[in-house]
Amino acid sequence: YSVPAANKRGGHGDVAPVWAGFADSFAWVAGVAGNHDDVTAVRRAAHVHLLDTDVVDCGGLRIGGVGLIAGTPDKRGRRGEDDQVERIEVVATSDVALLLLHEGPHGEDADAQPGHPLIREVIERARVPLTVCGHVHWDAPVARHAGGQILNVDSRVIVLIPG
Repeated sequence: YSVPAANKRGGHGDVAPVWAGFADSFAWVAGVAGNHDDVTAVRRAAHVHLLDTDVVDCGGLRIGGVGLIAGTPDKRGRRGEDDQVERIEVVATSDVALLLLHEGPHGEDADAQPGHPLIREVIERARVPLTVCGHVHWDAPVARHAGGQILNVDSRVIVLIPG
């Protein structure tokens, strides 16, 4: 979510129009809720996958996802750290080819590519081939880990086209 003028970070709002636009334009849509996203009005359909501790098959691609961030559970868009990391572990160890997260792991240089260290441990142990995340911006959007790669899409649009 971005405030209407897109001139400041933060806020909380309805992201259903974005999901609807994608759903009307693409064969399938898969994603997760960020900590600023109100997803209550997101229209669910057979080809629309709002993931939160879920794994789906989209055109032969096994995708798992966990939304929100670790933090104080009484604040909107957050779960307790243990709960969040456990959910990510459940999905990451489900033989996914693509893991979608809002809050992700840190990259190779934790100062330049900040993220959650426990999430990095999970994806390395599970050897997740590709983890796509955001929440914090990285100037260099790609990092490697022991079993694959991390793609940070904060402030970016990534279009994947099957080969």
